[in-house]
Amino acid sequence: MRTEAFDAAVVGAGTAGAGAAYQLARAGLRVALLDVRPFDAAGARWVNGVPAWQLQRAQLAPPVAPELRGIARPLLLPPAGPGRLAVGALPGVLKVDMRRLVERLQRLALEAGAVAFERAEVREVVLEGERPVAVRAVQRPGRGPERDLELRARLLVDASGLGGAVRTRVPALARHTPPPAPRDLCVAAQQVRQVVDRAGARAWLAGVGARDGEAVTYLGVAGGFSTLMVNLELDSGEVEILGGSLADGSAPPGGVLIRDFLGRNPWVGERVFGGQGRIPLRRPYDRFAAPGVALVGNAACQVFPAHGSGIGIGLVAGRILAEAAADRADPGGLEATWSYQAQVMREIGGLLASYDVFRRLSQRLSGRDVGRLVSTGLMSPASARAGLLQHMPSPSPLEALRIALGATRAPRIAGRLAPSLARMHAVRAVYGRYPQRPDMGRLARWSRVAARLHGMPPDVREA
Repeated sequence: MRTEAFDAAVVGAGTAGAGAAYQLARAGLRVALLDVRPFDAAGARWVNGVPAWQLQRAQLAPPVAPELRGIARPLLLPPAGPGRLAVGALPGVLKVDMRRLVERLQRLALEAGAVAFERAEVREVVLEGERPVAVRAVQRPGRGPERDLELRARLLVDASGLGGAVRTRVPALARHTPPPAPRDLCVAAQQVRQVVDRAGARAWLAGVGARDGEAVTYLGVAGGFSTLMVNLELDSGEVEILGGSLADGSAPPGGVLIRDFLGRNPWVGERVFGGQGRIPLRRPYDRFAAPGVALVGNAACQVFPAHGSGIGIGLVAGRILAEAAADRADPGGLEATWSYQAQVMREIGGLLASYDVFRRLSQRLSGRDVGRLVSTGLMSPASARAGLLQHMPSPSPLEALRIALGATRAPRIAGRLAPSLARMHAVRAVYGRYPQRPDMGRLARWSRVAARLHGMPPDVREA
C-alpha cells in the first residue's frame, strides 16, 4: 500500500472539491485531490447560472469564452393563466460551461501544488477515536494494475456530493446529516443540442412570445416543483434545455421532461453535451464539520433551494474553509472546523435556509396558484431577479405597492404567501446567531430553534 501524508485530502474533484483544493493549496497547505472518475469526467457536465458575486467572494477570476456562454435572460411562464414574467437581462448571473469551469479549477489546484489521484475510490476512512485521520482508496489507472492508497491528512474534505464518501463513514457527522427525503431532492438534467431547423426554431420562439436568447422557463410544467427551461441561441446554432423535478414521483424526472420536449420539437437536433444528477434542496445541514473533517457543496446540502443551484455556493464555502484553516498548526482541529461552519452559516446559511422556506411553499402551490401569483404581480420581476441572483428580496417602495395591490386581487394566495415571507426573514435572523465558538450544547439548542421555524426535525439532537 502506498502511503502519503498531507495537510488536507479533498475527496471529489468537481467544482466544490477542485475549488476547495485550490483554495487550500494557495493558502499554503499540502493538498491531495482525488476522485473516483478520471478528472476530465468529474463534476457537473452542463451549463449552469452562477451569480458573479459568488465568484468574487471565492476570489476567482470571472469566466471568459468559451467557459462563459453569456448572461441570463429569463422569461418565466406559469403553467396556467395568462401571466408571464419577463425578467430581462441579468449581467450578474453568468451562464457557465461546467466542464470548462471544472477543468480550470483543477488546473489551478494542481498549479498551486495539489497532488492528483484520479480513478481513486474511497473504501475506508481511518479513525483515531472519532477523528478521521486518513482515507484508504483503491486506484484503478487507465493502464496497469490497481494499487492501494492510504492518504493521511489532518483535514479530510468531503466534496463527493450526496453519496458522502467520507461523511457517511465518520460517526461524528453521520448522526447529524440525515439523507435528504425524496421531497427534498431534485432530479435534474440539462442538455446542449444543435438547432437543425432555424425556421422551426424561430416559429417556436414566436409561438411562446420569446426573443432569441431568452431563457424560456416553464414553471410547474408537470405540476408541483417541476421546471423546463429552454434557452435558444440562434447565433450559436445551439439550444440549452434543462428539466427538473422532485425525486418523490410527483412529476416526471428532468430527463423525461427533456425527452417529451424533443418529441414535440423536431427543430432540435443532436446532443452536443450535457449531464444529469440528484441535487439536495433542503437547508444546509446544521453541522457539517467536526475535528478532522469538513463537508463542502452538495455533501453539506450547500445549495440554493429555490432552483437547486449550488455551484457558486460550493465555491464560496471552499474559500471560507481555506480562510478558517490557513495559518493554523492543525488545519483540521476543532477551532478551524467549527470556525468554517460558523462562518458559512452566518454568511450564507441564512440565505439558503430562508429560500428553503419559500421552496417548500412553492411545492404546495397548484399550477393555477402560480399563474395567479404572476398575473396579479405577487411574483414580480424584482422578486424573480432576487432569486436568480441569490439575494434576499428587498422590494422598492413602488414594488411593495404593486405587491400590496396584487394581494387585494388574490387574497387567498397572499394569505398563504405572507407567513412564509415573514418566516424567511425570521430564519435569516436565527442563522445570524449560529454559535461561533465550539459548544455542542448551544448548537443543539440552536438546531431546535431553527428546526421549529422550518417545521422539520432538528439535525443536532444531543448536547
